[in-house]
Amino acid sequence: MRFSIIPRTGASLLALLAMFFIGLDAQAQSSTSVFNKTIYLSKDNSTVFPNTSHFCYEGCDTFESQIQLTESDFPCLSGVAVRSIIGGNISANDILFTVNGFFHCSESSYWYPTPSVYRPIWSSNYTKNEETWEACHQLVQHSATRKLIIENAISAVVRICSLLPQDFTDRVISEADYLLGICPKIQSVDVDDFDCHSYNFWVGFMVRRHFNDMVPVFEMEAALKTLIAKLQTPNSPKKPSTFYSYSINNSIAIDWKQSQLQIRKPGSTSIKSLSYGITELKKITCLKDNTGTYYLLEFFEWYGGQWVEKKTLFSDQLEVVY
Repeated sequence: MRFSIIPRTGASLLALLAMFFIGLDAQAQSSTSVFNKTIYLSKDNSTVFPNTSHFCYEGCDTFESQIQLTESDFPCLSGVAVRSIIGGNISANDILFTVNGFFHCSESSYWYPTPSVYRPIWSSNYTKNEETWEACHQLVQHSATRKLIIENAISAVVRICSLLPQDFTDRVISEADYLLGICPKIQSVDVDDFDCHSYNFWVGFMVRRHFNDMVPVFEMEAALKTLIAKLQTPNSPKKPSTFYSYSINNSIAIDWKQSQLQIRKPGSTSIKSLSYGITELKKITCLKDNTGTYYLLEFFEWYGGQWVEKKTLFSDQLEVVY
């Protein structure tokens, strides 16, 4: 039976791989600094040119600085159960170094936290150690150690989400919810016919863990449900909703959230989405006539494997013209 799944690329995120043998650095000392800028456009045809490209890199750097695992993230790796399986030749530090290397080389970032579906090209600083990689498989194949690793990883994901803006947490929840829907289909996969490059990275990861490491599907479902429940339970002070926001004349907010451009009134929960692709904001122009004040946004959207230049026009009352 063929595996019938709608491909999802560029979605989030860390949820499942982290559950098995990847977590996030829980040692960050402060919340991410959010980029907010107020611009004033009062005259007809006045224009501002936001520089959002630097912001993408800032977001990537912020994310990557958090994804350095330490032994305190996974205390189970120093426990008796783990050591009894992998022996004395492989240490917790060896495993963490290998996994850190995977994330470093897999094109993950704050904006694109799902690793590429293609195997990473290992850099000179991170080399794939086959013996350590095999130890990871052994730990996942044993139910006792798998249970401990999952518990540590879920806690690590929850901690890192508490340090980052809400849009990151939303992407984790969205991805975990999507993967929950995939779980019932895993056992019907024709392994010989399955092309992991055609699907979201996590789908391929789940399929490999089930067929290569004999991880029961019900355990995957339970882990995903636990993660979602923990992330939906408020356990920290209110945090910023998004990493990046522009305010026009203190009357309209433009947010870049979950790879979308959204507009809203400051303090309002009413939001309108203007773009559904990975977007770089290029230009904002104020236009006026006898019907009122309007704002023209010019931006790039990732569509069909290339950047496409687009425009959208809306009023100061958030009425979208086109």
